[in-house]
Amino acid sequence: MSKNISPSKKVNLLLRNEDSETGIHEEPGRVFSFIYGVAGNGLVPFELTVAGKAVGDTFILHLTQEELQPFFAHLFRPFMRHLDTPALPLELHFTVTVLSVEDPDEREIVKAMAAAVGGGCHGGCDCGCH
Repeated sequence: MSKNISPSKKVNLLLRNEDSETGIHEEPGRVFSFIYGVAGNGLVPFELTVAGKAVGDTFILHLTQEELQPFFAHLFRPFMRHLDTPALPLELHFTVTVLSVEDPDEREIVKAMAAAVGGGCHGGCDCGCH
């Protein structure tokens, strides 16, 4: 029985950049991990896109530079760190594959919630946000 993406699950996705003209993958891909549905203001478009998907599901995303930040919302900064690029691309084309859906430990949930609201104590109180 496969696990589906649902609230408070740790989701590991394989993101593979594609050449926008040929559709050929330019690299082997990178894993992007996040805790699904922990932001207090509801699901963001990216989370709505992956909602209910199961391990092994694959889909394609095409986004313009203007669409990136609103699409990822609180996951934008972690996503950009994941891309490891100095500037926003004009367009982004990638294939997404759901690698795993797991139960996170409590520390990971607290850290994700703190990041979603833009802060936390940054490690000063041992709350898990750093």
